[in-house]
Amino acid sequence: LGQPFSWRFATVSRIGQPGTPVKVFGRYPRHNDRGVPINAPITLAFTTDVDPASLSGDSVQVKPTSGGAPVAGKITVQGRRAVFRPEAPLEPNRTYEVQVGAGVKAMTGLASERASSWQFTTGDGPSEGPAITECWFESYPELAGLRIVFHVAAENLFKPGQEANKAARTAQMPGASG
Repeated sequence: LGQPFSWRFATVSRIGQPGTPVKVFGRYPRHNDRGVPINAPITLAFTTDVDPASLSGDSVQVKPTSGGAPVAGKITVQGRRAVFRPEAPLEPNRTYEVQVGAGVKAMTGLASERASSWQFTTGDGPSEGPAITECWFESYPELAGLRIVFHVAAENLFKPGQEANKAARTAQMPGASG
């Protein structure tokens, strides 16, 4: 370019507003992540609060890309966030595909029109400690300038066999819910 070039733009988020289309907005593990702990939950953040009755083993499936049956697990929903927890740790060093079917409903009754999917690859084994499963920010104009608030959702990972201590360890972590 021979001269400086600039432009302005604005983005608008309809997340959480009435009439917002139902879509997967955020996910953990992220698309094409590698080295994911085999004991990590699969987390979905939707654009609006989701009807828990619309999420099931049929609408959210985790499958090895090499073939085989879907991974058995339990789905919990709280607001915009859904978490799939496998019944057993995933296989190490394997690629999985997460499939979210069309028809997931918002609390308003509006349903998603398209299916979505992504892949990730596990690492050598389990991990422990926090795993950041979602993050986002909000900005608010104030007299002194722009205020930016960052939010983080985290899950506490525990190695297989440590379930007996899970409640005690979670109680030690302020604000821990996972």
